[in-house]
Amino acid sequence: MRKKAAAPTVILLCLVALALGVGVSAFLMPVPTPSGLESASPLTSAPVNEQVYDGAKEVAATLHVSAVVPLSVNTSGTVTAISLAAGSIISSGSVVLSVDSVPVIALHTTTPLYRDLKQGDEGADVLALENELARLGYPLASPSEQYGAQAAQAVAALRKAAGDSSKGTDLPLAQILWLPTQDVSASTVTAKLGASVKPDEPIAEVGGTLSSITADDPSRLALDVGPMIMQWGDASAPIAADGTVSDPAFIAAVQTSADYAAIRTSETPTSTPVKVRLETPVTTLRVPPAAVYSVRDGSGCIQSLGEPIPVTVVASDLKGTLVIPVGEARPQPSSVDIGPALTQSSC
Repeated sequence: MRKKAAAPTVILLCLVALALGVGVSAFLMPVPTPSGLESASPLTSAPVNEQVYDGAKEVAATLHVSAVVPLSVNTSGTVTAISLAAGSIISSGSVVLSVDSVPVIALHTTTPLYRDLKQGDEGADVLALENELARLGYPLASPSEQYGAQAAQAVAALRKAAGDSSKGTDLPLAQILWLPTQDVSASTVTAKLGASVKPDEPIAEVGGTLSSITADDPSRLALDVGPMIMQWGDASAPIAADGTVSDPAFIAAVQTSADYAAIRTSETPTSTPVKVRLETPVTTLRVPPAAVYSVRDGSGCIQSLGEPIPVTVVASDLKGTLVIPVGEARPQPSSVDIGPALTQSSC
């Protein structure tokens, strides 16, 4: 309906114009743009502001937890003495328990012991035993695959130190508790004083311990800006170049925390967000994102009064980009070129 009414209106205006002696074009010409509403000139510069940056953020990380390994004795009987407890360290060469009053010696060998050993035996297990006895300080000048007189003498000294009064020079498998490493931490202990034990029935479990924490994406860290630290509660430790933290005191603090216990019982027991930050905050320049060009691998350029300046790109969002000038010392720019004022393509 409105479209149909437009034509009569135009005709009426023309008639009025003719009656008044005014040209029809006066009614049809566009109205001039009022002063102050003309198209604004494009922006060519923007101010630069300083901002202190500490790099604080949460990043996804992986908990590196050792596999759980069961420990079993190679004998049966009653536990008549025991020094094992959950959380205790078991070291190669130490006595962990006694079965029927016979001491059982924890021993790490690179080849697990699988048979009774005596003078005259040969094999890789003999060499592994002799290497460990030598490491423990027993007299073995040149370990070999031959169970000779020196090995027999070292074994006799080992058994005597364990409290075995038999003066035997052979090594019964029943007296050995094999360890996967030289020192292990008992995560659980099932053996109890007065209880019975049998071969192949675990008396304890080792492993399941945290060794390190690694940021899943090291590129999200500001390691190119400065040293960074990882935080867990009140504990903190430096982050290596690959995003890993393995400081023993820090790892111990994590393992004993309630948060860690909750993570280990969750559906993702080895994944967690962690807090990171720069060890020392740095002063950066905040510029518009459009002022930074030729960005690659964390480096880029800005331009001020036509002069290109190489920068490290620290962080960026819709509000601005934080950069640090690199190279020769120069006065801090008070403004940066943007838009058509950007005349350089590199720096």
